[in-house]
Amino acid sequence: MSKVFVIGIGYRPLDKKAREIVFGAEVILASRRLFEVFQTYEEYEAVKERVKVILRVDETMEFIRGQKSEHEEETKNIVLLASGDQLFSG
Repeated sequence: MSKVFVIGIGYRPLDKKAREIVFGAEVILASRRLFEVFQTYEEYEAVKERVKVILRVDETMEFIRGQKSEHEEETKNIVLLASGDQLFSG
């Protein structure tokens, strides 16, 4: 089973919990614009091999649905970068 974490980025550094989630993710999804923003974050260098740029929402959803682990009991962590406050308008 996969877990998807939505993390808002923009003009502030990641807080401690978001940073831990990013470092523990198998894949980090971003739009082209958010990829450019994320490249300015200090965490980027450590995880850049795991960042995948996806251009459309339907492609993002298809990618997430396709991320089943080989063993259902294993959890695959996916980070989806969002702009702004992801619980309000991101």
